[in-house]
Amino acid sequence: MHVCDLVAGEEETMKNRIWLVAMVAILLFGLIGWTAYGQRSRTTWEYKVQYVPGVRNMSEKTMNDLGSQGWELVTFQAINNEGGTIGAGNYFFKRARAGQP
Repeated sequence: MHVCDLVAGEEETMKNRIWLVAMVAILLFGLIGWTAYGQRSRTTWEYKVQYVPGVRNMSEKTMNDLGSQGWELVTFQAINNEGGTIGAGNYFFKRARAGQP
């Protein structure tokens, strides 16, 4: 082997190391930026439980009024009254906390 071959091999190794360091740096900066963006855009929620007694359901008008205030129905939990009538229940709503996108 000649000295020129050794120098060329060392140059190739150095280039590979520089590319590796550059790729790791790009990956880390991308990961840090993506994580910071995810933290900044996280939505926080507020919740509301509306109990409706008796054998009636929540009216369409009431639900539309809540919807216009930003409330979204998540689920309904039926409750059996002691008298055996069904219809009473809890309506669970959520909306983005004020000041959120």
